[in-house]
Parts: sequence; structure tokens; C-alpha cells
Amino acid sequence: MKTLTKFSVLATTSFLTVAGGNALAADGNFTPTKFEVTYYEIGLTNASDTTNRFRIFSGEQVVDIANSRQTIMSQGVAPARGTWDTVYVITSNTVKVAGNNGSCYVKAGNSTSSTNHTGVTTTNSASAGDANITWSSFSGSSSSNPNIQTTINGSVTNLTIYTTNSSNPVSPTTVSADRFLFIGTGISVNTTGSPTGTITMGHQIANSFRFRNSCTELGYNGLIYSLGAVEGL
Repeated sequence: MKTLTKFSVLATTSFLTVAGGNALAADGNFTPTKFEVTYYEIGLTNASDTTNRFRIFSGEQVVDIANSRQTIMSQGVAPARGTWDTVYVITSNTVKVAGNNGSCYVKAGNSTSSTNHTGVTTTNSASAGDANITWSSFSGSSSSNPNIQTTINGSVTNLTIYTTNSSNPVSPTTVSADRFLFIGTGISVNTTGSPTGTITMGHQIANSFRFRNSCTELGYNGLIYSLGAVEGL
């Protein structure tokens, strides 16, 4: 029995903004040449009891989604029996990005902030490099409300992004934040105890980033994640 066939996340507004640059630079969309995300856990749970989780993927896997559009996240998954109303994804709250639009460039550096990140954009191609962008919170709040949708088996539900930490990653918090928690509720998925399955994570990132305000900001322009066929569930 196959009960979970597709999970996709569509981000059309930014929770990533980066400040710095030159007022003479030209804004525009671009496809990043590097976009590394560290995945820790993907699974299903219930809003009434998040301690009981079906971990579809659990571990630590760095995925450069700019160069790996479909990645096997797990093989031989033994599904837990149950009915689930919540899908969740836990990632690092730091992403590594690089790229340019021919006028503005992502600049090598590190930045941690709850709002805009400074010092990681440039108009000088010689200074271009990988930027590590970390969110300590979302403007002092654990949650954000970007325009994101989640689809499972054709049912659309809202997805909220939170900051959290590794000690209790399914509980939103701004204290010692070192994780992102993506939660989608309002679904209904049944899983059986056998057989096992294979998980694939796909990505669509063409023109997914945009330089804004004369190269002083960098934001998401549109990004799609998909959790592919879970055979046998």
C-alpha cells in the first residue's frame, strides 16, 4: 500500500535578506551556483503528541541543491503504523549560498542575525564567494509567515517556519536556536508497518534568488522542494 506519494514546499517570498553592496549595481533574479542545506530529520507526527514521530529520514545530510536536484535521503525505510496529521522537516538554520547576476555577487563571509544580514554582498567579482547565513530568530520571533504551501497526495496545507534547537527540535524556540523547523498541519496520512521504501528529495531552484534595492539585499524569489515517491508505504 502506498499512502505517501509527494511532499512539496513552494516558497515565493523571502525569509532570507542580505544587506550590503553598491547603489549603482543592477538588481535581478539569478540561479545560485551553490545552495547548501543540512537536513536532520523529515517525518510525520501529530499536533496532539509530537513526541511520537515517524522519522522518514533521520541523520545529518548536507545537500547542495544547486547541483543535486534529486537526492536519495533514505533507503529501506520501515514505516511506523499510524495516522498522521502533521508533516515536519528539520534543517540547520544556516545555509551556504553563492552566485551572481552578472552585476551583484554573493560575498564570502559569515553573518548571524534575526533580520537583515550585512557584509555578504558585493559588486566586485573578485570578492565573490560562499556566504554562511544564520538566523538566530525571525525578528525576535520563533515563527515566520512566508507564502509557503505544502502538498501531500493532492491536499494543500499551510506550512510555517520556526527556529528551534537540537535539544527539542520539534518545539519552536528562539533560545540557542540552531535549527529550522518546517511544520505543515491539516493533513491525513495513513502508514502501515511493511514493506520498506525509498525516499528522494528533489529541488527546483531556477531564478530562485534575487538581488534587490540596488544590490543591497538578497532574497528568495521562488523555491520548490519535493519529497518524492515513498514506495511501499
